[in-house]
Amino acid sequence: MKIEIKILISASAAIGIIFFQNCAPPKLNQQSAFENIDLVQFSDMRLTNDQYNFFTQSAGSERIAGNAAIESNSDGTRKWGLWPKNAIGNVVIPVKFGPNITTTNISQFLSIANKWATNPVSGLATKLKFVKWSTQASFLYVAFANCGMSATMGYSVTQFQDSCRPGYANAHMNLISDFFTRIANGSKWAPHALDHELGHVIGFAHEHQRADRDKYIKIVWANIPSGQEGTYAVVSAYKSVNAYDFHSVMHYSSHYENDDCTKGAQRITYADGSYFESMCNAISPGDYSGLKTLYGL
Repeated sequence: MKIEIKILISASAAIGIIFFQNCAPPKLNQQSAFENIDLVQFSDMRLTNDQYNFFTQSAGSERIAGNAAIESNSDGTRKWGLWPKNAIGNVVIPVKFGPNITTTNISQFLSIANKWATNPVSGLATKLKFVKWSTQASFLYVAFANCGMSATMGYSVTQFQDSCRPGYANAHMNLISDFFTRIANGSKWAPHALDHELGHVIGFAHEHQRADRDKYIKIVWANIPSGQEGTYAVVSAYKSVNAYDFHSVMHYSSHYENDDCTKGAQRITYADGSYFESMCNAISPGDYSGLKTLYGL
């Protein structure tokens, strides 16, 4: 059955995703509806099969070339989407932490995560904030797992369990086992990686995989390790109407990153092959613009 869906192309320089327009907030039923889902590892994103198909498969004229984080069911009810706003129009994302994450670790995590909460250009709050979970019905679950640094895309109306480790939630993030040790040792990569994964949780995809990326960058395929080619492939489902953002936190670095963000082998250049310097990007002004556009904040 063909579903008619109105779409809005994000004007963000930081993302290349289509979002559904004028959708009412999803009906929440997290307390009674739980699912076990086998997630597909797509780069550092953990996707459901439906999301993965949106990204990678074509279904002729019925294909929705757009956002794998937002899906419309046959009855018109959104199952995946954006995080709901509270009564005053802000987006507050509670974070529930798994075993062996200490109080100090939680403070470190939230301090880094809430870089998304303040625009460094204007100094103004973005109306999005991460807080420690208490009793909220909807939440992000963060835990150690053997899936690398990875996260699910967007917000799920139904709580589900990531097959990497136990625990039901509306979104998941997996941390490498020594993540907080790296933070304590002054790693430059770890805070960048955390804000990147939180970008996926918010609803952003990879800038360097946009459909139009070949106009701006070139991948040095000889320096891409075997098995990682998909991480650098064009995803034709991504669309954008704004300028390409070389410095988005959602853009992979130009070189292989060591933990101190020193240079390894170059993996991305400008489209003409000239040198491209981008290491461990912070959240860019374009990312904040994208957040505002995406959530209407």
